[in-house]
Amino acid sequence: MLALLMNGALQVLTPPTLIWLLLGAVIGLIFGVLPAIGATTGVVLFLPFTYGLDLGTAVVFLCAIYATGQYGDSVSSILLNTPGGPGTVASCWDGYPMTRKGQAARALGISTFASMLGGVAGTIGLVLLAAPLTAMAMAIQPPEYFALGVMALSLISLASRGETLKGLIMACVGLAMSFVGEDPIAGFVDRFSFGSDQLANGFPELTIFVALFAVAQIIRMLEEKGDAMERGEYSLTFRQTLDGFVDVIRRPWTVLRSIGIGLYIGILPALGVTSATIMSYLVEKKYSPDKDAFGEGAPAGLISVEVAKGTCVVGDMIPTFTLGIPGSITGAIVMTAFVLHGVQPGPAFLAAGSTPYIVFAGLALTQVLIVLIGAPFVRYFGYIVKVPNALLAPLLAVLCFVGAFVERNLVVDVVYLVGFGLFGYMMDRLGFSAISLILGLILGPLVETNFHRTLAMGYGSPYLLWTRPLTVAFLSITALFLAWPHLKALYGRRRGTNAAQYAPDDSGPFLLGQGEALFLIVVASVAVIMLFDTMNYPAKVALFPRLTLAALLLLILWRLGVAVVRRSLPALSFRLSRPTCQGGVMSWHYATAVMIGYAAAIWLVGFLLATLLFCAAVPVMLRYRRPAWILLLTFGAVSAVALFARLLNVVLPQPFWV
Repeated sequence: MLALLMNGALQVLTPPTLIWLLLGAVIGLIFGVLPAIGATTGVVLFLPFTYGLDLGTAVVFLCAIYATGQYGDSVSSILLNTPGGPGTVASCWDGYPMTRKGQAARALGISTFASMLGGVAGTIGLVLLAAPLTAMAMAIQPPEYFALGVMALSLISLASRGETLKGLIMACVGLAMSFVGEDPIAGFVDRFSFGSDQLANGFPELTIFVALFAVAQIIRMLEEKGDAMERGEYSLTFRQTLDGFVDVIRRPWTVLRSIGIGLYIGILPALGVTSATIMSYLVEKKYSPDKDAFGEGAPAGLISVEVAKGTCVVGDMIPTFTLGIPGSITGAIVMTAFVLHGVQPGPAFLAAGSTPYIVFAGLALTQVLIVLIGAPFVRYFGYIVKVPNALLAPLLAVLCFVGAFVERNLVVDVVYLVGFGLFGYMMDRLGFSAISLILGLILGPLVETNFHRTLAMGYGSPYLLWTRPLTVAFLSITALFLAWPHLKALYGRRRGTNAAQYAPDDSGPFLLGQGEALFLIVVASVAVIMLFDTMNYPAKVALFPRLTLAALLLLILWRLGVAVVRRSLPALSFRLSRPTCQGGVMSWHYATAVMIGYAAAIWLVGFLLATLLFCAAVPVMLRYRRPAWILLLTFGAVSAVALFARLLNVVLPQPFWV
């Protein structure tokens, strides 16, 4: 192993891989520092740009974006009390009070050094656990893989924002979307395409990722006035940053406790960085001698969050690399990079010679870059967080459209991009989890394939699902996690204590808004159409889709039925909010119209001219008053797209009449 690690380190230091690693680190840092954008958005946006790279370089590039992006997420949390992503919510609790005390640079120093220590610890854990977990992965059979897939889908639904039932509905929607195209068992190509050639090979997964996360985020940005980010002046010096390093060194027990929690949460599929940071903060608050200062600018509180976050970021990759089960949504996206390069994550990847050790060495070097890049540039972070949405939103939109086109070189993918972007925005408004949908789409082929293989091993019977010990263990864990909130509530009622503190997320008033009711009806209608379409397929091809679609309909009926019983159905009025575009913000109607206009302009006048018009028009519509910056954005974006197309030999869309 040591020889392979040394070889991997030497490979990472070769110019091509090292350049992509540095580029990923810089991109991740920028996307992380920008408020409300986040590391996952950066990984999604740049996933299409890994075409043409070898697998090791592609994964190192994406992991560098993710790792430095998660570190950068803490910057806006500390400086502006605005989380860069859900994983840095806990960073606000003591980071922002330190900023208000004039200790912003010290807090950023804590974040920089603590994130690096956590990332290095996570990488060591990944290297040490890779072999035993891979051996376990080699030993498990299709029934266990099926149970693992079900467990991952259930846990991500349980951990999703809002109610667990909504997460399960979206997981089923993602599974249903994965059925479109070729059947992974019988090779029945034309499944659920309804005569469309574009759907014969399934949905373009990269485009859907970009749409659900990045395009939905752009629409939200256009709804928000970016001037709020221009508040605040910071005294950020390198000397003060080093004081934060010393704070971390003085608290070794805090670091060790947080590493343990971050690694434990990271290994468990679907729980993610948010769970790790909050749990680490609460544990440290219990055991720290400075517990009374927590929430008022306690360095120990910020250290615990940042170390756990850095450890969990790498720990999330452990189940992804060793078992082929995503540890997080970013793990699912990285899995897509494996599929694009023809390698199945899990034992097949870890048996691929020196490639996994190139990835491990790249992860370790990325943690060092957090300090080498982060510490000297702390003084400039205050400027990055002030980039207004009027300039940032159109720039991100251009990246989205380029990424959507690059995947298959089809203009129709731009239509998918806008359509699923609006779908993702509506999901977010209604409290549904895009993460659950994405994981269902990614794991769909794995779950369906191993379901059929389990039936084949049992000669047509599913009895292996309840007779194999490891399979039963995985399914029991899933059932326990889903039932635990309700068991806890039952326990609270029997003790006669305050039931509210034991109540599960789904036990509230269960209010059903008008928008959610319409959304569920539309989803159910599509599910019914797909269910009827399965009558045209062989029984083996139709079996798993029928089970999934039936489960989806039952979950929707459960959601609607409880609302009827509790008399919380919405009034049947269909008034829409008034479209507006004033005061530097757009309503979602205008934001969607702008995105549709960009897609239409690509068809009418070609990609480059459409990009020029789009980048010039959006800031003007948002009342941005600095023409020089608008010109820089416009011609910079067009030049960058043209250069990218030239370097990678991508033929950009031309006007339809050419």
